[in-house]
Amino acid sequence: VHVRALREMTALHEAHDIGLHITGSIRLIEKGNPDRLTEAKQHVAMAALYDDPGLPTTLITPEEVAALHPLVDTSGVEAGVFTPRDGDVDPTLLTTCVAGLAKADGAEFVHNAEVETIERRSDGTFEVRTGAGAVFEADAVVNAAGLWSRRFSRQLGLEQTHPAF
Repeated sequence: VHVRALREMTALHEAHDIGLHITGSIRLIEKGNPDRLTEAKQHVAMAALYDDPGLPTTLITPEEVAALHPLVDTSGVEAGVFTPRDGDVDPTLLTTCVAGLAKADGAEFVHNAEVETIERRSDGTFEVRTGAGAVFEADAVVNAAGLWSRRFSRQLGLEQTHPAF
């Protein structure tokens, strides 16, 4: 979990129990794969820009991997990337929480309405048109279109630089 996201998730969890588990993580780098080792070193260097200095992401030896997780067979391990403050969250609890907070703040959710177009008006608000011809006005929109998100981002003049999954 990215450091900023971890702070946000921790605050949400403390207030609303979103099923946050801070377990740490070890990403294993197999022997004989110099490209993967280079990528791991780059990851550790980039993480240093954002990590909590007290709990940094580090490159660890196979012996350190075994000490942290004795069940791992380290015979084919070159190194590990250890992130002590990594974790996961229950996606259903998180989604329900964020939706509830948004509704409490005035958000409206419209279900079973396929969006055709999103247009940003000159005053900064949005006009959202559905395939059924309904028109919605909004101060903000959330692009949660998954694989189709690029289509809507482009309508707003935004370019996504990563694939949506």
